[in-house]
Amino acid sequence: MVAEIILALCPLILPLTAALIGYLFSLIGDNARDASIIVVISTAFIINSILLIQTNLGLFTPVEIGALIINESGIFVSELVLFLALLVIVYSIRYMSAERDKNLYYILICIFTGTMIGLIYSFNIIILYMFMEASTVTSAILVMFGRTRRANRAAIIYLAISILGGFFILGAEFVLVSASGIELLTDPAIALIPADIRIIISILLLVGFGVKAGIIPFGFIWLPRAHAEAPSPISALLSGVLVQVAAFAMIRTIGVVAFNIQIVSIILIVFGLGSMLSGSLSALFEVYGSRIAGYRFSRDIKRVLAYSTISEIGFIVMLGGIQGLFGPFAPPFEFSALTAMLIHLYNHGLAKALLFLSVGVIMYYLHIRDIGQLGGLSKNMPVTTASFLIGALSLGMIPPLFGYRTIFELAFEIPIPLPINVFLILSIITIGITLAFYISAFLFIFIKPRPKGALGDISVDAAKVTPPPRVKLYQPLPMMVPIAFITLVVIALGVLFLTGVLNTLVLNLEHIAFTIINPGL
Repeated sequence: MVAEIILALCPLILPLTAALIGYLFSLIGDNARDASIIVVISTAFIINSILLIQTNLGLFTPVEIGALIINESGIFVSELVLFLALLVIVYSIRYMSAERDKNLYYILICIFTGTMIGLIYSFNIIILYMFMEASTVTSAILVMFGRTRRANRAAIIYLAISILGGFFILGAEFVLVSASGIELLTDPAIALIPADIRIIISILLLVGFGVKAGIIPFGFIWLPRAHAEAPSPISALLSGVLVQVAAFAMIRTIGVVAFNIQIVSIILIVFGLGSMLSGSLSALFEVYGSRIAGYRFSRDIKRVLAYSTISEIGFIVMLGGIQGLFGPFAPPFEFSALTAMLIHLYNHGLAKALLFLSVGVIMYYLHIRDIGQLGGLSKNMPVTTASFLIGALSLGMIPPLFGYRTIFELAFEIPIPLPINVFLILSIITIGITLAFYISAFLFIFIKPRPKGALGDISVDAAKVTPPPRVKLYQPLPMMVPIAFITLVVIALGVLFLTGVLNTLVLNLEHIAFTIINPGL
């Protein structure tokens, strides 16, 4: 039993340990530091993968240590966190090679990864709050590695609104304890709390975690700024990991407290749909530099991706709300909405990380993120061109890429209790807008000729590297490996699902989804 507990805790402990190990090995040199961190994070990923295989086979037994519960859904989400963290670290070796504070940079990434795993494992709101605030501090400092005034301002705004969100999470804990004396979300006595109290707790949790998840209106305050101004590998972590784990924590906590109260589900659905449509429309306006109500969108490709993140998180929140329409104690086959949520969490995490890392290659060489100043890059960046297109089409849910599975689940697997599947209709509209802005951005950046007089020396990111003369292909190998790896995973998962080799039954996804709000102890 002791060995099982230690093994289950490794995905949480090892990333935190990697911060210390990396610092010690930095005394030898940068290469020693990088290698030691990669080894430790890889070990955490391999151990988590073993636990995930046990989960898929139905052989894993949840482990409880105080307020932490390592269960099937926690392991499933942790796999994505560790996978993306590992690839971002490898990518950063080249991308951040000119950074003067590399030791601090890698230490913060390791701590950030550990706090994300802790957030996934926590079933106590106070512990959730602690891990959330720790992730806020580390990610805010990482945003500042953009090394510009705008990056500092974005980090300050992000810190301020995150602290505000934290107060709402504490407020939820205060109401919960005051009304019932309950501290752990696993306590079945939560169901005995009056419905009006549970609604209040749910709204406080929605605001608290919604700030970090980036749903409307909070996402528009900090998310485009922070994602745009951070170094591109950090943008990949913010979008692929941070906001998704926050959304996961939101659905888990609200699901435990009030999924059998339909007004709560309706509130989640409204915020999800609003985020989906407003995020995708904002991304479209950003691509074309539209002026809306006196505000001029800047045609910043990283802000396009950031607005898209708001939209994609909307899908996750909407699916969580749809699950609430069935109630938390429905038979396992009716956990299809949470199953689709987990699938989309993976799709968005992989595809959005792929897009940010692809844009990072452009930033690394050209230091430009203004779509109006880019063009014709397919000749010099063929791998980046392909990876950007695949990431975009996956988020556009085009088969055979992995993203198609989200809309497939919504169309055919979720028994919507309505005469017309309005969720599917609004999702298809959102997907259409998503395809419009991604294809437009792709054409502007990679296919159409670069505009005459375009600037080529705008330094707006951490990297300060000028491309060597007469370079025909801008494809640095340490940055291409993570990009190629994610690209292959997105294609492979899509093909395997489309051909039926993988499905929700084979992966035991419905049971994993069930454990999001039922820890299984």
